Amino acid sequence: MQPLGDGGALALALSGLVDPWDLIAGFLTANPHAMQVYGADGHSRFVNPAFLEVFGSAPPPEYNVLRDDVLERQGVLDELRKAFQGQRVHLPAFWYDPRDLRSVHVERGRRSFLRLTAFPLGLVDGATSLVVFLFEDLTALQQVAEERERLLAEREALVAQSPIGIIISDAQGRLVHQNAAATEIWAGGARADSVAEWGQYRAFHADGRPYEPEDWSMARCLFQGTVVHAEEIHFQRFDGSRGIMLGSCAPLKGGQGELLGAVSMFTDISPFKELERLRDDFISVAAHELRTPTTALLADIQMLQLRAQRDPAAPDYLVRIATRLADSGRRFGHLLSRLLDVSRLEHGQLAIETRPMDLRELVCRVAADTAERSQTMAIEVLATEEIHGQWDEVRLEQVVSNLLENAVKYGESGDIVTVSVDASPTTATIAIEDRGTGVQESELPHLFDRYYRAETHRGEKGLGLGLYLVRQIVALHGGRVWAENRAAGGLRVTVELPR
Repeated sequence: MQPLGDGGALALALSGLVDPWDLIAGFLTANPHAMQVYGADGHSRFVNPAFLEVFGSAPPPEYNVLRDDVLERQGVLDELRKAFQGQRVHLPAFWYDPRDLRSVHVERGRRSFLRLTAFPLGLVDGATSLVVFLFEDLTALQQVAEERERLLAEREALVAQSPIGIIISDAQGRLVHQNAAATEIWAGGARADSVAEWGQYRAFHADGRPYEPEDWSMARCLFQGTVVHAEEIHFQRFDGSRGIMLGSCAPLKGGQGELLGAVSMFTDISPFKELERLRDDFISVAAHELRTPTTALLADIQMLQLRAQRDPAAPDYLVRIATRLADSGRRFGHLLSRLLDVSRLEHGQLAIETRPMDLRELVCRVAADTAERSQTMAIEVLATEEIHGQWDEVRLEQVVSNLLENAVKYGESGDIVTVSVDASPTTATIAIEDRGTGVQESELPHLFDRYYRAETHRGEKGLGLGLYLVRQIVALHGGRVWAENRAAGGLRVTVELPR
């Protein structure tokens, strides 16, 4: 079969058709690519439907492509003119919007990213009679590419300018990126081509043991797929100084769920930890210094109260003042005790001394004392039998007292606080329920944190130490404590202790 690459062969192939121009017209019209035919003078003679979809409209009659100012500003007009001189022209992709033309006015149009091929037709005596423009619409692809480039640029700027340290590894543990904040926090950086080489970054467990490479949260992300939130890490910088950071880590996954790597984000909290240490030291010193004068003051107040109560001639107002002073002194003494206990906990000096005891008897006794002091809230104890075990009676009395005081403080006045005491062969539980407003679900995990105050209770007096001490004392017994909102309203706090 003879190729159709030259005009004579094409004319011969079309000579057998009844109307070959109908075939050509049909080809141009049905072609899915935008096509345009120009005369040798540069005026448009024909556009197909695909052209109208791409450009939004046909060029006006006065438009001349040889004087197209948009193409001229794009720097491609001179190259395109070669098609009108008998050459085939391929232009690199460019943006084009007919509404940007200055030489003619175009009402309807759209901006497109196009690749253009132009070739001459109908050479007569060496002169071009027609030029065909074939457009490839790359707008959608270019928009995707530009959006991808924009997102990548934003991501790079975010990582580079973030005040949070960021280190990224690939799936094999090779550290591929460390931003400026990470370099500042670590006072340097190191190249690592595998997890085994992460040992150049030094960190320590709470007991002082150095981190092995597999101990890092990023290793857990890579090998176990876990997400690590707010992990406190003691670390040694590259300049030899030490600090404390708070770090989180997450695996990076592709569209099909395949592991691409992991990202670690961290911030240096050393200054805050130092402030926290200074605050704790101040509280500890203040509590110790206040203990002796407070003890003497409380003794004098109790003596005054006893004399006022026993003296028939003492005025009623003096008895009331002495009683208020005694109550205030006891509360102040309790506050000092809590502060001292927190100090002992921080220095590992709070110990428990266990002995055989009856948990039901302790709960009933503390409940009776709390109800007597409250005078606005009834306390109901649900315990059918004695519950014996090995516990520190003084510390458990502190636990139950703190929980009951909270329940009375935040419950509804005149309502009932319920205390349930149950046991199994291996554990004993104390559950205290009030009928107050409860707390937000998001706050429940933090109720036992040091100095934490629930949002709904911020207006109440207190340091937020009572529940913190409860958790620590229960933990020293090998038990656990948790809180949950009651469906009917109020809060339920449960203490579980090994027997």
